Amino acid sequence: MSLDLSTPETVARARADLRIGAPVALSTPEGDALAMAAERATPERLAALAALGPLDL
Repeated sequence: MSLDLSTPETVARARADLRIGAPVALSTPEGDALAMAAERATPERLAALAALGPLDL
């Protein structure tokens, strides 16, 4: 049995992380991004994300 998450499990985990305000990493061959729920985007969290690189809001 593999410990890797299935696609439905990965999506469920991402949804749960977004609900609690955690950023979610999205990765495609074209590039990578961090996403977070706007409702949970406090000034402190946005500042922490901005410290990682340019923001596209």
